[in-house]
Amino acid sequence: MPTENGAAAQVRPEQPAQDMLPHRIPGQALREIEEAHRQADRCDCGLPLDPPLDQDYYWPSIDSPDPELSTVARYGEHPTYRRAVRVPSGWMKRGVSVDESGRPSAIVAWEQVGHCWADTEHPVVAVNP
Repeated sequence: MPTENGAAAQVRPEQPAQDMLPHRIPGQALREIEEAHRQADRCDCGLPLDPPLDQDYYWPSIDSPDPELSTVARYGEHPTYRRAVRVPSGWMKRGVSVDESGRPSAIVAWEQVGHCWADTEHPVVAVNP
């Protein structure tokens, strides 16, 4: 764009004001903030409260299981530790944390499969039996 005397005006990108720049958080403080955020998004039992973004999931109180679905785990919980297996009359919990007593677990309804000891419902995901 020319000026009054015909010379081309020099265009410079505007510099953001210093107070507009993102604040830098020291490494340890940032890790503490991230950890607090992760804990805020978790149940008292330690499992995530939100469903996964990268895989299919069910909310047992809302969604009916697919007929071919045979084994699920609460999202965030390793199926070796705890999973639910479909049996003719409902779902039976299996895994290291369940089987250590040597007694079979009680059969539960599908709607209870996602509940933890804190009585919070978690999304469940299909897992290999």
